[in-house]
Amino acid sequence: NVWFSTDKKIQQLDTVALKKGLILQKELPNTFRDLSSNAGYIFFDNSNNCWVSDGIHTLKKCDQQGNITVYTKSSGLSNSSIEYVFQDKEGIIWLTSKGSGAEKLMYTNLSLIEKPFDFESIGMIGRSSDGELIVYSHYEKKIALLTKTGAEVNEIKSPDPFFIVTSTPKGLFGVSDKKVFRLIKKGNSFYTETIF
Repeated sequence: NVWFSTDKKIQQLDTVALKKGLILQKELPNTFRDLSSNAGYIFFDNSNNCWVSDGIHTLKKCDQQGNITVYTKSSGLSNSSIEYVFQDKEGIIWLTSKGSGAEKLMYTNLSLIEKPFDFESIGMIGRSSDGELIVYSHYEKKIALLTKTGAEVNEIKSPDPFFIVTSTPKGLFGVSDKKVFRLIKKGNSFYTETIF
């Protein structure tokens, strides 16, 4: 299923209509209906829990049975404007927010890493197709790759900003609102090639 956030609520792509050549949206399954309003960011972890952030006040986690856990500043988040959620292979949930570094959620405990890799602001955390952890700061135009041998911080040399880095077996790609870029590594930098 493909979910997307509109200016009013979260909906899902109607895959039956898509097979007929139509792009239509439909309501979420009943289990997730309570999550459908006031969302900006949608993520799923390895256990298929749905994480929804409004980007301002709350982060919600909904399990497969529809049980919702709400995280706010009062429950331990240092900043409730969560922009990205990522689960690593050890099961640790990583959260990034505007200008507050990264937080990791282990069980129900949070710990704050204020400036990982000396990044002031982290835009996203992910994993490459070969298992490297990717930490990206679009604000600082830098990307950190955590390999088995250590961490490597690279500058992004691009005139165009992009906000998401994604990995495929064909390499790393940057995604902006209107363009997709192939990231080409040269030395300690990544250069961009517009592909879409």
